[in-house]
Amino acid sequence: MNRPLTSDGDGRQTIINTLAWMQTNAREGIYAKLSEYHGKSEEDVMAWYEEVERVATANNWRDARIHIIVAAYLRGAAADYYEEERVNING
Repeated sequence: MNRPLTSDGDGRQTIINTLAWMQTNAREGIYAKLSEYHGKSEEDVMAWYEEVERVATANNWRDARIHIIVAAYLRGAAADYYEEERVNING
């Protein structure tokens, strides 16, 4: 994507415009990989949640689909809990 620099001279506005265009027009994909979550006591659920947020943004996952995609990364006790509560989680 070759976009000319804007009148600010150093390209800052061009970068902002390009990022805005990419967010609006980007396709959902797997550009960043999410680690699995097992629900073990040594795992930090909040750190994993923050990773989910970063990866979802990078991959342009739509809010309506995040829980479906994230469920594929659950293992062990976390996957069991999701299966038991899926009806309540999905509304």
